[in-house]
Amino acid sequence: MASREGHIDVIQLLLERNPDIDLCGKNGCSPLYKASQDGHFDIIQLLLKRHSNVNICHNDGFSPVYIASQEGHTDIVKLLLERNGNVAICPNNGCSPLYIASQNGQTDIVKLLIMKNPNVNICDNIYGCSALHKASQNGYTDIVRLLLEQNPNVDICDNNGCSQLNKASQNGHTDIVKVLSEKNSNINLFDDGLV
Repeated sequence: MASREGHIDVIQLLLERNPDIDLCGKNGCSPLYKASQDGHFDIIQLLLKRHSNVNICHNDGFSPVYIASQEGHTDIVKLLLERNGNVAICPNNGCSPLYIASQNGQTDIVKLLIMKNPNVNICDNIYGCSALHKASQNGYTDIVRLLLEQNPNVDICDNNGCSQLNKASQNGHTDIVKVLSEKNSNINLFDDGLV
């Protein structure tokens, strides 16, 4: 609770009693997970100094790196990665930290995650979508470019038969359609046709 609320003085006091800092509550959240979710950098530093497990996951498989990526806490993602946070741990829904950062337009976090693991095809979710699908669908041109620098398969279709080019086209993201076309994305991979 103190990690979630950001009460660093309370946490310092509690740590003097040597608690199990990786103990998860009923909802499966560790103190590190909650602090990562809520953006409490100082608390994360304190927990990591006490050797908190940087890769401990929530009941649904969400890691501290994943939740910090989702919430847009760039400084926290960087710190967790410096402490060997695993970017390939995927929650039960199969979405990687890269996937969620790409979906949410977190360009700086995408850069950090790619530097740690340049495999941009990891952990496609249960719908067959990749990070490139989500960035294309949501209109994040800079992220699409970053992902394309890693030479992903630009013709992967999701479980509904939609390619990244299809996602960008149906959402009117002209710049992304141009960028994907320059990478020779197959324009014939459309579930209902291009036009």
